[in-house]
Amino acid sequence: MSHPFGKLLEHYRLRKPGLSQAKLAAQIGYDASLLGKMAQGKRELTGPSGRMRVLRIVSALHELGVLARQQEANALLEAAGMPPLYSGKPEEAVLIEQLKKNAPAAVATHHNLPAQWTSFVGRADQVAELTARLRQTRLLTLTGSGGVGKTRLALEVAAQVQQNFGDGVWIIDFAPVTHADQMAQTAAAVFRLAEHPGVPVIEALIARLEGCHAVLIFDNCEHVIAASAALAEQLLQTCPRLHILATSREALRCAGETLWRAPSLSEAEAKALFVVRAQAVRQGFAVTEANAVVLTRICQQLDGMPLAIELAAARVNALSLEQIAGRLDDRFNLLTIGKRTALPRHQTLRTAIAWSFDLLTPTEQALMACLSVFMGGFTAEAAQVVFNHADTGDWVASLVDKSLVVAEIKGEFVRYRLLETIRQYSFERLSTSSEENQVRDRHLAFFLNMAEETMDMGGPHVTAWKLRMSFEEDNLRVAFAWASTRDDQGEMALRLAATMWPYRNPLGQHVEEGLRWVNTALARGSAASASARARALSAKSFFCAVPYDIELAIRANDESLALFRETDDRVGTAWCLVELATWLNDARSLAWAEESLNLFRELGSVSGEAHALGRLAACYLNMGDRVQAAQYYEQALAVNKWQTSYYLGPLYTVNPKRALELCVEEVMRWKEMCDDSANAEILTEYGLLLSAECKNSEILTEYGLLLLAEREYEQAWALMNEYMQWEERNSEVRLPAYWCALMGLALAELPLGHTDSAIAHLEQAQKLARTMSWIGFESISKFFVVSARVSVGNRTHAARDLRECLQLFQKLYFKAGVVCSLIQIADLAFREENPQHAARLFGAARTFGAVVDAPPYWINSTSSLWYRQAQSKIVEPTLAAARAQLGAAEFEAAFAVGQSMTLDEAITFALEELNVGSASRKMHSFATGDGDHD
Repeated sequence: MSHPFGKLLEHYRLRKPGLSQAKLAAQIGYDASLLGKMAQGKRELTGPSGRMRVLRIVSALHELGVLARQQEANALLEAAGMPPLYSGKPEEAVLIEQLKKNAPAAVATHHNLPAQWTSFVGRADQVAELTARLRQTRLLTLTGSGGVGKTRLALEVAAQVQQNFGDGVWIIDFAPVTHADQMAQTAAAVFRLAEHPGVPVIEALIARLEGCHAVLIFDNCEHVIAASAALAEQLLQTCPRLHILATSREALRCAGETLWRAPSLSEAEAKALFVVRAQAVRQGFAVTEANAVVLTRICQQLDGMPLAIELAAARVNALSLEQIAGRLDDRFNLLTIGKRTALPRHQTLRTAIAWSFDLLTPTEQALMACLSVFMGGFTAEAAQVVFNHADTGDWVASLVDKSLVVAEIKGEFVRYRLLETIRQYSFERLSTSSEENQVRDRHLAFFLNMAEETMDMGGPHVTAWKLRMSFEEDNLRVAFAWASTRDDQGEMALRLAATMWPYRNPLGQHVEEGLRWVNTALARGSAASASARARALSAKSFFCAVPYDIELAIRANDESLALFRETDDRVGTAWCLVELATWLNDARSLAWAEESLNLFRELGSVSGEAHALGRLAACYLNMGDRVQAAQYYEQALAVNKWQTSYYLGPLYTVNPKRALELCVEEVMRWKEMCDDSANAEILTEYGLLLSAECKNSEILTEYGLLLLAEREYEQAWALMNEYMQWEERNSEVRLPAYWCALMGLALAELPLGHTDSAIAHLEQAQKLARTMSWIGFESISKFFVVSARVSVGNRTHAARDLRECLQLFQKLYFKAGVVCSLIQIADLAFREENPQHAARLFGAARTFGAVVDAPPYWINSTSSLWYRQAQSKIVEPTLAAARAQLGAAEFEAAFAVGQSMTLDEAITFALEELNVGSASRKMHSFATGDGDHD
């Protein structure tokens, strides 16, 4: 190895292309052999003459523009074993001043960064963070899947830090490298280092970089990952002021490495990028109200992947956004137009993904193909079963490291997924293999087993089971679709369809889909076992009963019950009986409920026993025996300790005092068991409490709703706000109780005059319900928003929104919502000077008012509270005003007409009133020039 002085002299000499040792010697006026001896540390470098020679070299290097600062001159002197420049000596003082004042501008910035032809869109926060990190760490590696924009992000960061690194920022593209031996040559070529016989290229590269304060960008390292790591380590060890910014699918795994995973673009950034690139190929392209939703869908389908978005945007010169969105299931054939000058693997989406896939080992490729059968993500347990390999967990972790599998961590729970583009490519590989049927069979078996294993619809684990089912919705759909084609007898399709009913939300979420599954399975499964058919028919009964198609529900349940009795399935028999007792309120209900109770007790099913007790209580309540009803509700509460809030509302209807007392006890017990200092150890991997003692955080909302009925508005508000804060701290999942709390906050705020805050909470509840596909909840929220706005004189779109709510309530057969709608439409009719129609609608609402407090109570609770508040706020004052306007006789006649209507007649009349009122408002607006209210 050369003397330190020679090594550093080589570093400065190589800064100027073509500056050989002979040329430098000629510039100074020395013989080339003298300079060579100095570089080797011989006696020509020592003594007073030696210092003079070094100073002349410094001056010449400064004149040539390759040495600009005093510290660089001092470094050269130090390498020669000499003290730094001394201003006390006249000749050295002159040199110091030259170095201070006349530093060549050309030395200030060095780089080989390519000029960018397109603008950099988004990622401002990421650039700022990476810029700061690169100043603090010497090896920063950007990882991420192919097409996520690692190189472009690295270039943007490099441009930002140029001023902080005096010796420049240099990009070294390793994409063309095919062998480890080519790494050093590729890097040396960036600095135009000539190869010399007998001198390893790495030594010349180190000599060039040894004293440099610079950044090297190691771009595209994944296919030569080991060689990239070795080169990075060697350069960082020998060049103490050097920093490296690497881009790779996976980490280099060097000491001191800082990893930063490049995420996909946010939705806003993805849309902005699409628009900018689309405008480059189609003049006048713009986002409009008509295409905004489609653009959002395109960006979501492409996972915010910049390469895919740019390729999609390039197609707007030939296709509409709707056409692009519709063809993304065949995205590899659609997204094939890239820049001709781009790397070949970036010219089409398929080659971009294939580049990463082909770098995998055969086992990893097989695993990627296998994982493509999952939709919506998967757990490590599911991957283990479906791939059927002892080391699956290790292989999945390897794919995470290679940025092909995304790990999403929530607390201690890890869930994995493939970006959809990568999944589709991998599924193509699975589809062309001989393993597809076996893989999909294992996927079906896993999710069927998961759905069936804890289907006891009660107990402390039921909420977590439902939540797990909701996580796996897409996988369940894939499994059912495969069962429907794979299972000739329809057995597995029937069994899977049967598991859906307890998990589907009874206010409309997926009910139509569940019924479609069951009907499909029943049509194909005529040769299936009686047990499978019985369970599917039981599920069908439930799906028919939710929208109140009671006749069809009873028929399906009767068939199911007969099959359960035939096969001596006492569990199925018991559940059929309790469902029949739930949906039929006649003399038979009591006998069915009692039989189901006896069966559940014999079977030891605590959850079933609680359901049967609750059903018995409802039967006695319908018979007018409030005392017996209260006793059975108390028994249900004693049995079902983990779900007390389910029965406290019904108990309140027959014994308010006792219900409130129990609420106080439950709230105190819950607070003792579930304070924030203790709850961490009982949180499950799904973010929900499974402890029977601690799960019932919903008791806060339930107690708050009962306090609203007691008109204790401030205390009710505080309880529901406490529940929401606790849930937000401890769970990312929003359950129906959270929606009830939002609604309860609004119902507490409205009587206190806080209308703006109430409307904000109602809109938040509506948004949550829409996000979760809780159709019934969304319509109730929307109704409350309209009512609150009308109460402060804002009738804009009121008739339109009330029409939509009423029609949906009618479709869902949600009688409580219908009655509340009749009251609000009557109020609107009176405000629009139609007191007679208002009186009729109030009459109809009075006739059917009892249904507001009828089962199922937990669905009706918020509607019941609104109904009670409306009596004093809307009904009583509006009735008095209508009577005064019409006169007693005309008012009573109109009110009586309303009372004589059937519920369907009342709904038809209300819808006609909304239509007539809307037409009248439009005519009024046309005549007066006012804005349209509807």
